[in-house]
Amino acid sequence: VAVSLNDLGKVFRKQGKYDKALRNYERASAICEKKMCKAGSVSEIRFNLARALWEKGGPSRGRSLTLAEQARDAYSKMEQKKKELLEVEEWLKKRKGPEK
Repeated sequence: VAVSLNDLGKVFRKQGKYDKALRNYERASAICEKKMCKAGSVSEIRFNLARALWEKGGPSRGRSLTLAEQARDAYSKMEQKKKELLEVEEWLKKRKGPEK
């Protein structure tokens, strides 16, 4: 169910329907917290939620960065997720600037 909600969130985000996307990502995240989803799925949902929050704008951008950092940290521990790790790192760099 969480994966399907995440996929719906992607569709809504691409359409610019951020409130609908956020609802789906938040529900997916809540399910993963209760059902212990795979780490890769949790990270993907967090990063998608981060992007939707950022694109919507407003006061949630701080939370957006935190979620993206959590996804980055989790991906960095998964050998098979190097592509995803690079994507999150690039996204963060564009929004935060280079780490010092």
